Amino acid sequence: MLYTDRLQRLKPPTLKCRRLRGDMMEVFKITHNMYDPDVSLKFEYNVGCSTRGNKYKFNSTQKASSKVVL
Repeated sequence: MLYTDRLQRLKPPTLKCRRLRGDMMEVFKITHNMYDPDVSLKFEYNVGCSTRGNKYKFNSTQKASSKVVL
């Protein structure tokens, strides 16, 4: 079986999806203090909003046109 045929059968995720997944894993690690807090990014949490039992809602600093939509 040719390589291209195998790729069509397996249907691997696109590069865009793999990058987004990696970004989500990094945000999880940063917010749950899995990195050294002195050198990791600092996120601002939105404390005035209910997130249904989730305390990790961030303040939005990006413009609406730069959001990733799948």
